[in-house]
Amino acid sequence: MICGEYKHCNISISLMCVYVCAYVCLLVLKCIGSGGCFCHCDSIKESSLELPLQIVGEEKCSVETELIRELVAFSQNKTFKMADVPKRDQENIEFVFEVLGSGDLGIDAYDLGDALRSLNLNPTLALIEKMGGSKKKKEKYIKFDEFLPIYSQVKKEKEQGCYEDFIECLKLYDKQENGTMLLAELQHALLSLGENLEDEQVETLFADCMDPEDDEGMIPYSQFIQRLMSDPVVFE
Repeated sequence: MICGEYKHCNISISLMCVYVCAYVCLLVLKCIGSGGCFCHCDSIKESSLELPLQIVGEEKCSVETELIRELVAFSQNKTFKMADVPKRDQENIEFVFEVLGSGDLGIDAYDLGDALRSLNLNPTLALIEKMGGSKKKKEKYIKFDEFLPIYSQVKKEKEQGCYEDFIECLKLYDKQENGTMLLAELQHALLSLGENLEDEQVETLFADCMDPEDDEGMIPYSQFIQRLMSDPVVFE
């Protein structure tokens, strides 16, 4: 009798394991197909798939959620192919890694923003941090194959200014409507608005991209924008 109960228990456990594995696979496939990710318990409970009570229990939910998150992340990394990044872009990225990289370690996450900007992208500081950038040097490193999906994602971002946007913005300071503005006003804007720069960064920027101001303190802002965008400045 005891032996029979033991066998019945083993069969039940085996069936439950098969059920759980099948369910997790379905969740992963569904998540990848929709481009989403199950990040907390509520996401699982609201899924159209039904979970057995043993899994949705609060004491086990965090474990199952973490497992699903790791499986989805692993699957997404494996399904990303180098072909998703054009060959010419890959060659440019390789060059950036030769300049900024540290051998097999890759590039310092502290330099992620500089690496992206040198590839003609314009990520905000918030986006750089979201993509894995670090505020401290030598805290972590990003390898080439890890950088490719970051580059691909940032390239798809729509909230990036272009030349025309910047020109329209600086026209607000062009009181004479002749393509010039006060250097002092541009300096004030860079130091105090949006994701503002430091004094040393502005000085470096002006030294590399700015024409000398005239006797009235005016500068041609279109040339400044052109140089800034064609040859991004890397701050020390």
